[in-house]
Amino acid sequence: MSEIIKPKKYNTARATNYVLNLGKIPDVEFWVQTCNIPTISTNEITIGHPVHGQTYIPSSTAVFSPFVVTFLVDEDYHNYIQLMSLLLAPSNPDVRERNSGSNKFTGSLHILSNNKNPNDDVIFTFHGMFPTLIGEIGFNNENPEPVVTDVTFQIDYMTVGHAGTRAIKNDVGPLTDGS
Repeated sequence: MSEIIKPKKYNTARATNYVLNLGKIPDVEFWVQTCNIPTISTNEITIGHPVHGQTYIPSSTAVFSPFVVTFLVDEDYHNYIQLMSLLLAPSNPDVRERNSGSNKFTGSLHILSNNKNPNDDVIFTFHGMFPTLIGEIGFNNENPEPVVTDVTFQIDYMTVGHAGTRAIKNDVGPLTDGS
């Protein structure tokens, strides 16, 4: 008689409950509407081979695409204003007001689990990130939908893990000043 295999996990991954926190503005939460975990790519290195012509090995450098997030704008626009401040800090028109320190920081995308157990939450941590673009905000009297906009972050690298365990470190990308 064959044995019935029972899965250990009953819930499928749902992309419906996630929040983004940024290290430079820890008191601000960004309720994410849409995002994609950045693409990770690496190149191959060609090695000449006397019999096969060419063989390949993976390069030692991974490249991460930008991290694009669509988020709900707060009623008082606080999260939008804070992002705008981060984006403009290194390029303020008044040179005396420019941020001379590190403009990179760490951010975490928390994917909240379906079973309401915070230890099962998956956390993607983005290292060496900074905003490069904040999208437009559209206003329309005929549309009762919440206000949303996009933000694009450049990142050095990312790690992933569960809230209840230590994050899995991906040793890729340059390590920055620890942010």
